[in-house]
Amino acid sequence: LYFYLATHKREHFEESPIMSRSIRVRDNKLWLFFIATFVFSWMFWLGDVIFQGIPGFEAITQSMSGMLVLGGVMGPTLVALFLTYHYEGPTGTKQLLKRGIKVFKPAWWLAVLFLYPLLVVGALVITAFVADAPEIIANMQRGVSGLMSFPIVLVVGGPLLEEYGWRGFALDRLQSRWNGLVSSLILGVIWSIWHLPLFLITGTTQNLLLNRLPVASMLFFVTVIFLSITFTWFYNNTERSVLGAILLHTMWNTFLAGFFMGVSTNFATNFTTLPPDLIYLFELGNVILVGLLLVTCVVIVLKSGANLGKTKA
Repeated sequence: LYFYLATHKREHFEESPIMSRSIRVRDNKLWLFFIATFVFSWMFWLGDVIFQGIPGFEAITQSMSGMLVLGGVMGPTLVALFLTYHYEGPTGTKQLLKRGIKVFKPAWWLAVLFLYPLLVVGALVITAFVADAPEIIANMQRGVSGLMSFPIVLVVGGPLLEEYGWRGFALDRLQSRWNGLVSSLILGVIWSIWHLPLFLITGTTQNLLLNRLPVASMLFFVTVIFLSITFTWFYNNTERSVLGAILLHTMWNTFLAGFFMGVSTNFATNFTTLPPDLIYLFELGNVILVGLLLVTCVVIVLKSGANLGKTKA
C-alpha cells in the first residue's frame, strides 16, 4: 500500500457543503480502501486461526487472541485515516476526525437512544408471546445490567474502530455514484463479508453463532445489510456525523450482546451446553428481530426515498 501510494501524486480539490469535489469527481481509490482494510484485518484474524491449528501454539494463541481480534477490528478506521491523509492531507484528515465529534439535532438523539432498543425489546416480547415463554419478560429487568458494557463496546467492541472507515470514508464515496439505498446494500455486503474470519476464531460472538446457533449464524449477514441501510439513513440525516454512526453501532452491539442474548438464553454462561429449548428461543427471537429490522428498513425507504435522506450537492 505504501509503495503504491508513493507513486501516485496527492490530489487536492475544493470543498463543497456536502462532500469534497475529490469525492464527487473520482472515487478517491475506494477500491483501495476495501482491499487494504480486508488485508489489514484478515492478516490479524487469519493469523489467529492458523496459529490455533498448530500444535504447541495453542497456549500462545489463546493469550494473544484478544489482541489479534482487536488489531483486525482497527482496520477500517486506520486505513481510512491513512488514505485520507495521503489524498487530502492534514486538512482532510482533520475534517474526517472532527465528524467523529460532530453533534446533531436533538430529534436524532431519540433515534440513537430508542431505535434499536425498541426493536430488541419488541422482538423479545413477541418471542415470549409466540413461544409461551413468560420467563423472557421476567428476565428483562435483570438484563438491564448487561447494558453497563456500553463504554467497553464503544471503545473496543467495533464502533469507534470501524465507523471512520465504513461510514466516514466509504459511504460518502459510494453515494457519489449511487443512491443511498444501493450504496447501503453494497457497503452492507462488503461489511458482512469482512466479518467472515471471526466465525473461525474461538471466543468470538460469530464463532458462537456458527457452532451453536445455525439460524442466527446465517441471518448475521442479512442483519448487517439491514443495519447498513439504517446507518446510512441516520448518517445522511445528521449531516454526515460519524459520531452518530459510532453511537448507533454501539447501541446495536450493546443491546444485542448485553441484553438480547442474555434475556433470551436465561443468562447462560456456557453456550456449548445450551439446552435445546433455549436454543429455540434464541433462534426464534433472532428471526423476529431480523423481521422487525426489515420492516424498519422498508418504512425508512418509503418515507425517505431511495436516497435515504441524502441531500444533493
